[in-house]
Amino acid sequence: MIVCAGFNVGEKTIRTMIEEKGLKTHQEVGACLKAGTHCGSCVPEIKMLLKKAATTLNW
Repeated sequence: MIVCAGFNVGEKTIRTMIEEKGLKTHQEVGACLKAGTHCGSCVPEIKMLLKKAATTLNW
């Protein structure tokens, strides 16, 4: 599923980078993948993925 339409970044890609690089903020996701850095409409969804990862990965 595409999360960021502006940069064509999918949920799987974001989740993988969160886990592999230990990203903890939507700004870090944006710096890594550009997701959330154009119009910002996907930022809430990115934050949700970060929150899920924090719970799952025990951060």
